Amino acid sequence: MDALIYCTNRFWHSQQGRIGDFLRDNGYALAGMVPRQRDNRIEALEASIAHAKAMGWKLVVYCPKPMLNEKVLRLLVGTDFVLPDHPGVTPEKLPALIRKAKRDPGHGRKFRRGWGYRLDDTERRKHLVKARKAASKARKKAAGNGYAAVVPIIRDKRAADWTFQRIADHLNDRGHSLPSGRPFTVFAVMRISKLYC
Repeated sequence: MDALIYCTNRFWHSQQGRIGDFLRDNGYALAGMVPRQRDNRIEALEASIAHAKAMGWKLVVYCPKPMLNEKVLRLLVGTDFVLPDHPGVTPEKLPALIRKAKRDPGHGRKFRRGWGYRLDDTERRKHLVKARKAASKARKKAAGNGYAAVVPIIRDKRAADWTFQRIADHLNDRGHSLPSGRPFTVFAVMRISKLYC
């Protein structure tokens, strides 16, 4: 049976041996490859599915787990496909996987930005925003104690129209360092000036 490969150009070039082994072990002949780009992955998959159906080919899909969302799984319904990297995704299991993807659009990544939020789950978002603000406040408070000796110096030198670079050099010459032990930089002085002066 002929097979149409759907994957990224980078994956195709770096994993040709692995793809060839999979095709040979399963008795497929390579009919073609559709490159997937970051900005057109759904359109490329739709085109691949249509082409594979029209030609009667098996569609071999290589894609990362986060791409297997509800929309992609719905596109695969009624298609003769195989996902070598995800053996649990089969045509028979698609209805159950679609229901699961609908319930959990983030595949369990609850705290990564952009994943794991249900659009109507405003309560969870409120708690996350509140937690981020509290963490930021705690970090500023802890860092402020470490900067207690240098804040007055920075304030005085800025009032005297010193540049941030000159202040950083002055602090380093006097033996001051950041709480991490590293020397002062222009950006560190700028940040401290903005937050504490």
